[in-house]
Amino acid sequence: RLLTATIQEINKNPRPLIIDEIDRARNLRDVMQILNTIYRETHIPIILITNKKEFLDGLEEDVKLTLFLERINFPTYTNHQLYDILNYRLKLAEADLPEEVKQHIVGYSTREGSARILLNLAFKTLQESNTSPQFIQNLMKTYRDEDWKEFINGIPHLEKKILRIIIDLEKENITITPPEIRKRFDISPSRLSQIITILEHNYGVIETKTTNLGRKGGRFRTINFINQKEMQMVDKIIV
Repeated sequence: RLLTATIQEINKNPRPLIIDEIDRARNLRDVMQILNTIYRETHIPIILITNKKEFLDGLEEDVKLTLFLERINFPTYTNHQLYDILNYRLKLAEADLPEEVKQHIVGYSTREGSARILLNLAFKTLQESNTSPQFIQNLMKTYRDEDWKEFINGIPHLEKKILRIIIDLEKENITITPPEIRKRFDISPSRLSQIITILEHNYGVIETKTTNLGRKGGRFRTINFINQKEMQMVDKIIV
């Protein structure tokens, strides 16, 4: 009913649909199917914003063919741009920070390419009246951990289940392959393949490698986390 009402409202008052951080949707597959339906019925422009360069690669073919999504790359903020943003916002707030502190904040923010982190660091530094490098470093770690936890908690239950199995297999030193995952969870090969693609290309938490052992051994796909640090963080969140 809500989808039908939304489509009716859009047809009455057409306007572009813009969704920021689409990759953080709780159930991306369902969201994309809804957008697919909306576009079929209204033909309004749909703009999706994501920080994942491989986002389009993980979408279903039906969605790709219907939405005709075109990739437009926007470069991340440069050091100079973030420095200008910081000075502009400080001026608006009638506040200031020592030059070395501003450079420190800009340095961390440039690595992430994020104006949001830049402004959060500046705000907390002013709020706590603490400009020490250690304080800013600890803030940065807290933001990264919180973002990661929010991201993992927001992914669908089925994808969490597969991640949990991958972690368990890794801990048991078992070569992680789709058949090994299916031994522990009843899921069709095609659905599992789709989830693995999402985890690799949309979320960037795992990587896959296809190994060919020739006629005798055949070809098989192995799965691993990008690095041990990310696996340990996911391990703490998904129980």
